[in-house]
Amino acid sequence: MPEVNGIEFCREVRSDSRFKKLPIIILTSQSSIDDKYIGFEAGADDYIIKPFEVLEVLLRVQALLRRTNQEDDFEDNSILKVNNNKFSININDQEIYLTSIEFDILNYLYRNKNKPVSTEELLQKVMGYPPRTGNPEIIRTHIKNIRHKLEDDPSNPSFITTIPKRGYMLKV
Repeated sequence: MPEVNGIEFCREVRSDSRFKKLPIIILTSQSSIDDKYIGFEAGADDYIIKPFEVLEVLLRVQALLRRTNQEDDFEDNSILKVNNNKFSININDQEIYLTSIEFDILNYLYRNKNKPVSTEELLQKVMGYPPRTGNPEIIRTHIKNIRHKLEDDPSNPSFITTIPKRGYMLKV
């Protein structure tokens, strides 16, 4: 880094409250335990020494993002809150547990709240199907089950609405 070294940059980023939860991985040729200690003390979440395998970096990034996302309860002033630690939903101070796939679908809708998400996107991003594969009825069934657990009146949903020819939208 031309202007400032990575450790100083890491410290600067960590000192700004807007970036408190931003994942940071240091990629460096500095390999001593003292260097690692300084990196972690500066606020790094991981420390990778050059040379490295690209796959290892990818795996570490994925693990860090998984941990970062799971540590957060989505803090929202709405009546619906997603708790990633417990895989549950809290509505009006009532905790509701979902199956793992129901939770993943609702969590994805939550991350894309107030915008339509297609059945195809849910099949790909949540369930891991390749494009244009998977049965859309799987998603419809899971959405129906989620609505029965969340909604006062599942036939007239207030949280997960169907947007014709577009998909589903979580309104929060």
